[in-house]
Amino acid sequence: MLALLMVNGFWQGSGLALAGEGDNQEVNFDSSMLWGQGARSVDLDRYAEGNPVEAGTHSLAVFVNDDYSIGTFDIRFDAGDKPGRAKPCFTPELLDRLGIDLEKLPLAEGQQKPDAGQCLDLPARISGASYSVDTGEQSLHLSVPQLYMRRNPRGYVSPERWDRGVTAGFLDYSANGYESEFNGKSNQNAYGSLNMGFNIGDWRLRQRSSLNWDNESGSRHEVLSSFAQRDIDALRSQLTIGDAFTDGDLFDSVSMRGLRLASDDRMLPDSQTGYAPVVRGIASTNARVTVRQRGYIIYETTVSPGAFEINDLNPTSDNGDLDVTVTEANGQESHFIVPFSSVARSLRPGVSRYTASIGKARDLQYDYSPTIAQGTYQRGLTNAITGYTGVTASEDYSAATLGSVLNTQYGAFGADITNASTDLGKQNYTGQSVRVSYNKVMPDTGTDFTLAAYRYSTDGYFGLSDALTAIDQVQELGGDSSERIRRLRTRSEVNINQRITDRDYFYVNGSRQDYWNDSGYDTQLQAGYTRSWSWGSTSLSMARTQDPFGKSETQTLFSVSIPLGRESGYGYLSSSVSHSTSGASNVQTSYSGSAGEQQQLSYGLTANHDRPSDGDSASTLSGNAQYRGSRGMVSGSLSKSADYRQASVGVSGSVVAHPAGVTFGQSLGDSIAIIDAPGAAGALVSSASNVSLDGRGQAVVPYLSAYRRNELALDPKGLSDDVELKTTSQEVVPRSGAVMLVKYDTITGRALLVQSRRSDGSSLPFGASVYDQEGREVGAVGQGGKIFARVDADEGQLRIGLGGKDNSQCSISFKLPPREQGKSSSVLDKIDAPCL
Repeated sequence: MLALLMVNGFWQGSGLALAGEGDNQEVNFDSSMLWGQGARSVDLDRYAEGNPVEAGTHSLAVFVNDDYSIGTFDIRFDAGDKPGRAKPCFTPELLDRLGIDLEKLPLAEGQQKPDAGQCLDLPARISGASYSVDTGEQSLHLSVPQLYMRRNPRGYVSPERWDRGVTAGFLDYSANGYESEFNGKSNQNAYGSLNMGFNIGDWRLRQRSSLNWDNESGSRHEVLSSFAQRDIDALRSQLTIGDAFTDGDLFDSVSMRGLRLASDDRMLPDSQTGYAPVVRGIASTNARVTVRQRGYIIYETTVSPGAFEINDLNPTSDNGDLDVTVTEANGQESHFIVPFSSVARSLRPGVSRYTASIGKARDLQYDYSPTIAQGTYQRGLTNAITGYTGVTASEDYSAATLGSVLNTQYGAFGADITNASTDLGKQNYTGQSVRVSYNKVMPDTGTDFTLAAYRYSTDGYFGLSDALTAIDQVQELGGDSSERIRRLRTRSEVNINQRITDRDYFYVNGSRQDYWNDSGYDTQLQAGYTRSWSWGSTSLSMARTQDPFGKSETQTLFSVSIPLGRESGYGYLSSSVSHSTSGASNVQTSYSGSAGEQQQLSYGLTANHDRPSDGDSASTLSGNAQYRGSRGMVSGSLSKSADYRQASVGVSGSVVAHPAGVTFGQSLGDSIAIIDAPGAAGALVSSASNVSLDGRGQAVVPYLSAYRRNELALDPKGLSDDVELKTTSQEVVPRSGAVMLVKYDTITGRALLVQSRRSDGSSLPFGASVYDQEGREVGAVGQGGKIFARVDADEGQLRIGLGGKDNSQCSISFKLPPREQGKSSSVLDKIDAPCL
């Protein structure tokens, strides 16, 4: 059996390659190591030089200097000096696409430049160059001295590899239903989010909408955005037509409908290139957490009792505070603000970033909808200095800003000044706003100042968002209604993360701001300390809020978490106690765990005792569960106390229509892939979490990285013996929003294990090829006459030959039990038959 596996491994090309000049990889086999009658007499020269490559065009993944795959290319192979020893045709066009500098390529005597389409003998042209072809992995490995390679930045992916994907449509959905009953009153809420898209050619059409419903006010549908978008490669930019947001880096970000052209840093190499804050909070029960930005609901979910963390937000713009609402099972609500501003705007020397927008403002309270034009530009001037500027103009408002970032060993310092003029009809306002910011990561001390900033604005300064709101109200309500708009005076922000030791971690973040036409301060402060122990971890956190009226509250939480076992799936036991200066307190103990081969099922149980500041204490028992599969996610929660009950259910997923059919999947993200491997139902996508091929051999792979190499690997574990994957890994480079259709070739047929001898009882020739009735090679003879083959029919003949299919030695007849059409089996068919 060992020899059988060896021969079939060589036959399928595992690990053997056709070597090019300068790469001597001839293999010699010692037949004395083989046992069995006739095994030592067989000629194994056919395996000495790897797998033969026939003349013709072959689609191969190309690797240069052991780097990532450059891409998959159709390469012509011309006949060589021996049968099966075809040589690849390296044309100047192909070498240029592979990153070889043609200007440095040695030329033949008297030749000015390589002729287009000419086949170049690369090992002969470049000393030290070599190639090898691995037919089993369908790849070509090329080794070229670095002197002859173009010097591309680290992480560079040629725009020629950016793939727009196929024509496709999709629906990405999520829904969450929440019901609670307190003192006989029932509250029911539902939230649904739909992200619809259609890709055709270079264009991507998108619409994002939400549906909110509650049993008191009914339903409300909002279209958050509708737009068409495409890449502009030459400018490394995205063109958006429709609903978009103006730049949120230098000015306030506002919603508009029009045209926007903006740089996309993702198109740059890794070495030349987002930020979104983490939302942390504390829930006393199975609570509903709603995150809003600029009045839009951008995220909603149900969290378990205790401290929670949301770190996968997808904001509608890259600037604008997040308004977080935590709705407890008993109807109590708590609000807090998470500051959200961009970090210091440092760019590498020579790298630019710009935006240009023009359109009508939208979503103001009344009918005011002025035309807004805005442009911004940022440029890395030196290693230390980045400059930036921008202008905004509308019918009754204008602003201009000028600033710079200075990078020093002490951190990045940013400073800018903005001058704005606002016409409110009866009165004009003119003012300035000065902003300074600081950003620093100190790896030696484990300190990360993500953002520290201070802004001061004069009395006459309006930001773009405040100005549009003020003008909107004045035109509708008249008078001096602009005084209802609080005009910012000062704002301070800080966000610090400190790694004390390998076991100790500390963070603090907060903001404080006051206004010209309002007294008091808005204050937000969060701080926490976590320590890891050999038996678990402990955490102490504090959150403090203060509104402009002087009302403040501080909440403190202490928690302990203990893993129950060292392997995944054992779960965690945790306990916490919290106290608020308002007099409220909470004690809870919970168990959380996961199950399944890929931990696709997670669950938790919580016992909670809550003592509010203005009511009787109550105990609650609650549970939650979440299942994440290939077709989406479903979650649910239940809780019960003497005074109330609560229940929720949530689902999310996607439906994608593409040229190969319709496939259901998980939530999508930006760029996605559809794997199409006919017959390979059940194979796992090892490069994605909880994704496997459906009954048609298809799966949606979400969250690909745009303009980057993405490996899509299949794990054949669990496949039927009747199906074989010709390759298990492919690489794609999608554009933003692309739907990639990735086809995997499969070989289907009944897997057959044959035990055979000649009619006189002698052994079959070890290593001889096995052919089906159509003359296709389907296997090889192993030691002791064992043959593994894959056949297309329930009955037929296998021919044994040496030196080609026309030199048949004998034939084996087989007849297998019929199998229902479309059905496969994990049981290997076995027969014992003579070779006649």
